[in-house]
Amino acid sequence: MLDGSSQFDTGALQTLSKIKPISQVYLRYKAIFKERYLNQNLFAKASDKKTHLFFISYIFSGSLEMKIDLHVHTHLSSDAWIPLNKDLVRVLKKRGIQGIAITDHNTFKGVAKAKKLLDKEGILVIPGEEVKTIENGELLCLFINEEICHQGSKKHRFLEVVDKVKEQDGLVGLSHPLDFSRKNWISKMQIDWVNKYIDIIEAYNARCNLHLMNKRAYSFCINHSIPFTAGSDAHFLMEIGRGCLVLEQQETIEAIRCQIISGDSCKLWNNTSLPFINVSSICFHALTSISQAFWPIGQYFST
Repeated sequence: MLDGSSQFDTGALQTLSKIKPISQVYLRYKAIFKERYLNQNLFAKASDKKTHLFFISYIFSGSLEMKIDLHVHTHLSSDAWIPLNKDLVRVLKKRGIQGIAITDHNTFKGVAKAKKLLDKEGILVIPGEEVKTIENGELLCLFINEEICHQGSKKHRFLEVVDKVKEQDGLVGLSHPLDFSRKNWISKMQIDWVNKYIDIIEAYNARCNLHLMNKRAYSFCINHSIPFTAGSDAHFLMEIGRGCLVLEQQETIEAIRCQIISGDSCKLWNNTSLPFINVSSICFHALTSISQAFWPIGQYFST
């Protein structure tokens, strides 16, 4: 029995109270090994120091972490094919992703369907949309309540989009800036001009073909104290989770929003997609357009 004269180290007691239950530790350790094998094609052997160090720091850390993919397209984007069904749930659970942002091109329709599917699985869905602008590339609109684009319109004025997102108390940012391999890329000069209007910048996009592009975007965020996000920009199931933001464990979308804005404890999880996978999306978009024009069943792709 401990009494007032006990010399028991209370600091050690506090440290021990933070240690995770052994069952939780085992499941997390197993997930780390599995993830490194599936996503990076590495066989995580017992001598894998990086994995073990991550494991040890996880056991003795005071808080849990979560991975969220903040840039995911569904089959409602004309150049993507990620179905909103059990296959999506399976991939998210397999890769340890606890939240995703649905950011279809110029449409908000996939958000409600994704929430209905994933809420019961305990996976958070952040409502979003990726909008093409006439002047400054594509904007990543997150934490919005309704569609930004009008039905049928393909491109919008930059400031109009910003105003619509602000009206909904959402966050507006630049998608894959400095990626000169894309048609709608944004130069550093343009970023300097739009900096005062945006809330976030996508510092890591797994579809960028050169690591230098993401590195420059991340450096810009750090040098200008701009909150950053990360996403896979997934158009197909195999891409999901290749780019994530690692945050402290959160239970609500609003809590995630607050942590992104503050930038506290935000880290990047990166694993670049296959080289030139963008070509697959271009081909898929072309086939979809042709099927919709000449083959009645092609309308299935846009429903």
